[in-house]
Amino acid sequence: MKTLKRVALGVALAIVALFRVAPAANATTVTDDISGSIGGYAFSGDIILDVVGGQAISGSGTINFLGLTNAPLVLDTSGTYEANDGTVYAGADTNYPFDAIGMLFLVGTNTVQPGFPVLDLAAGTDETAFTGIVNGTEYYNITGTATITPTPLPSTWLMLLAGLVGFGFFSYRGIKNRPVALAGVS
Repeated sequence: MKTLKRVALGVALAIVALFRVAPAANATTVTDDISGSIGGYAFSGDIILDVVGGQAISGSGTINFLGLTNAPLVLDTSGTYEANDGTVYAGADTNYPFDAIGMLFLVGTNTVQPGFPVLDLAAGTDETAFTGIVNGTEYYNITGTATITPTPLPSTWLMLLAGLVGFGFFSYRGIKNRPVALAGVS
C-alpha cells in the first residue's frame, strides 16, 4: 500500500512539473479581462502584461468600445503621452496590480505612436479615462470605472484537474479498502 501511495505521489509531482511554465527572465505573463463604463459607454476587452517586480514592462490587448471591435491596445511605458486631441497624460505608472493612477494604453495601434486615442486603465471608481478621436467624434477626457479580472492560465486549470483526480483516486482507494461493519455485530 505504501508503495502505491509513493508511486501516485511521484506521478502527481511529475504531472505538476511537466505542466509548470517557468517565467522567462523573471517575467510573469498575466492576462486580465477588462470591462466597465466610461462616460456612459460600455467597454470590454482583454490585456496581456509582462510583469517584473510588480512593474509591467510590456503589454498589449484588445478593446471593444465606441464602435471599435477588437481594437488593438499597446502599453505606453513612458508615463507621459499626448493624445491626438492634445490631452496630456503625465505621471502614469506601470504598477501591477493596477492602482488608482493606472497604466496608459494606446488604442487602435500595435506600436507606440504619438497621436492615437489613449486609455488610462486604473483601479477605483471614476479613475479610468479615455481621450481621443474615434470615427470622427472627439471624446475629451471622459471618465468611468473599470473592472479588471485576472484570467487563470491553462496550467492553473491542469493543476486543479490533477489535484481533483488525485483526491478522487485516494478517496476511491480508501473506500475500497475500508472494512465493512455489520449492524449489531461487535
